[in-house]
Amino acid sequence: MGLSAALWMAVVIWSAAGCDFARGVTGSSAGPTPPPTPLRGALPGLAPGTPSTELTLYFPRYLEDESLGLSATRRAVPNSDLPKMALEALIQGPDGDERAADYAYPLSPRTKVLTFRLDDGVAQVELNSELEKVRGKPFSELAYWSIVFTLTEVPGVRGVSLLRDSQPLREFGYPSFTIPEIASSADAPAWARPR
Repeated sequence: MGLSAALWMAVVIWSAAGCDFARGVTGSSAGPTPPPTPLRGALPGLAPGTPSTELTLYFPRYLEDESLGLSATRRAVPNSDLPKMALEALIQGPDGDERAADYAYPLSPRTKVLTFRLDDGVAQVELNSELEKVRGKPFSELAYWSIVFTLTEVPGVRGVSLLRDSQPLREFGYPSFTIPEIASSADAPAWARPR
């Protein structure tokens, strides 16, 4: 038997054994969606060589048990104005691979940051009226906690205060729920913590 025939025979035997060459695993390719790779990519427009930091972002996601929860992913975010850039990356939403893995946009991509100030470790954030389009229960709560978890992952940010007309926002989403004047990830209810 020649080398090419032997190679072909090995491929046929390997295929019959159920190996998935595309994924590099044995057995059936059906099953749970694997978690995303640790770093999903950079913010669009991030020029090569731009000083950046890898941050964890948290998105609402339909989980394997068919519940809705928060899941983490990573982004390279420019070092300039790092906390605000982390929020911009969250607004940008999940990339194509993440959307295929059931990650969801927490906010409308048309959401704009009107003001962003870091004061004694508290990120004070005012967003435009697109914020009013966050609807549904428990989705609204997860969208809110995605903001809090994402921003408090940034070094130097210990809490988040959402503002409206320069005053602390008291309620979020529709149906609305009460939010803390300053929230940290420790304030999140157990069901809303990332899984």
